[in-house]
Amino acid sequence: MRPKLLLLTLLLLGLLGQPGNAQGPNHAGVVIRFADGAVRTACVAFEQESVTSAALLKKAGPQVIVDPASGFGEAICKISDGAHSNGCDFPQEDCFCQCQGATCVYWAFYNLENGQWVYANTGPSHHQIKNGDVDGWVWGAGVAGSGATDVTPPLRTFDEICPADARTSAQATAPPIASEKLSLRTLATFGSVILLVLLAGVWAYRRQA
Repeated sequence: MRPKLLLLTLLLLGLLGQPGNAQGPNHAGVVIRFADGAVRTACVAFEQESVTSAALLKKAGPQVIVDPASGFGEAICKISDGAHSNGCDFPQEDCFCQCQGATCVYWAFYNLENGQWVYANTGPSHHQIKNGDVDGWVWGAGVAGSGATDVTPPLRTFDEICPADARTSAQATAPPIASEKLSLRTLATFGSVILLVLLAGVWAYRRQA
């Protein structure tokens, strides 16, 4: 094998030893307050840089009924978690079945900012969540003129919902996913190396002929 061809092969094979850019999962918190005062929290892991608040709620564990075609993107119609369930059974009934007149009871959406709940002015499918963020949901009556409810989710910090040991434990499960991605990448690279070596060999043979 000629020196140039050998050098090319070694450089390409060196790619096989380079690890992928896999990283541990990100985490965000979810706080849900039902009508009877019951509170559920969840620490949700996700691989992407960010996810929508609607996707985060679905990954948090409770059963969620949504209206995907509302004017706010995905509207949250009903949330159920065991014995606790509030909302409207869309599409059998309107997603905001209890918000048809002067009294408006619905699932209100909040974001935790600087240690305080802030009523979200965007729909959950339009709001992006990143690592360390916390979303809040509460079934309550909207206050006229603001949309915010008469009750808010209880304050829970990200560290309370997602303690460091829980995040470390979750990250420990990430390597198998990263290994799978690396394995596929390795196979693809190896196949490319073989093809290039064969083509280079044919080219060298023709030059000698």
